[in-house]
Amino acid sequence: MNPESITHLKTAIFPCDMRQYYISEYLTKMGMQNEIIDTYKTFDIYVTATPFSKDNIHVNTILNRPLPISEFIDNLSSDSIVFGGSIKRDIFSSLTTKTKHVYDYLSDKDIVRYNANLTANGLLHDIIEHTPFSLLSSNVFIIGYGNCGRSIASLLSNLVKSIYIYDHTESNIERVINDGYNEIYYNEIKNKLSKFNVIINTVPDVVLTDELLSAADKSSFFFEIASYPFGFKKHIFDQLNLNLVYCLGLPGKYTPLDAGFKIAEYIYNQMKGYDKIHDS
Repeated sequence: MNPESITHLKTAIFPCDMRQYYISEYLTKMGMQNEIIDTYKTFDIYVTATPFSKDNIHVNTILNRPLPISEFIDNLSSDSIVFGGSIKRDIFSSLTTKTKHVYDYLSDKDIVRYNANLTANGLLHDIIEHTPFSLLSSNVFIIGYGNCGRSIASLLSNLVKSIYIYDHTESNIERVINDGYNEIYYNEIKNKLSKFNVIINTVPDVVLTDELLSAADKSSFFFEIASYPFGFKKHIFDQLNLNLVYCLGLPGKYTPLDAGFKIAEYIYNQMKGYDKIHDS
């Protein structure tokens, strides 16, 4: 690409949820030309959504027609710049066969932590909305103590009766103990599950088997925040007559301004670095 200021590069923002509107607003304020597109066409920069793809076949967007990932990649040039969130490794590798300028903004630790806090914020809304009991009487069981699990526990810690956490990694178990929460071991879950009335899954894999779920209290509420393929399977919960709430895309649903501005800030900072390299 010829050396030129980033203000002359044209950015296509793929529509998906309200975050893209705030990404556009931020980039406009910073002087970057951008457009929330409804028809796929050639641009210098492409800003895609989180996740980049839901089915590993199409780009995750609400354009006027489905956009196959293969078509998107075929139309990239070596100068193209692509931003997206949660780009799977094989897709990322395919993108980089056409252009080395591919950025996954959810590989940025600051954005991941910020997004986890926004996810916890949105989950709190959903728990209050869907449960018939108060937070003060809630005994909470959190599966997974990564970024989201930790943010959720921190937000709920002064609002609920008790918090128990399961994680299979030794380092995360140490964090659970150091942060002052109750750890629960896998072989204890079956005997203790019925005491929890709020169960939150943050792991995209099955931890609670059918056998374990059969020990749950029917009045409990299960909240799924993990990405596909999920840890809570709807058909199993239907069979067991358990209350399941899918809480997906919480930052985009409840805090799109904060989430959008944070992503746009990352994009702008990456492009400032790109500008310096190409102007040198």
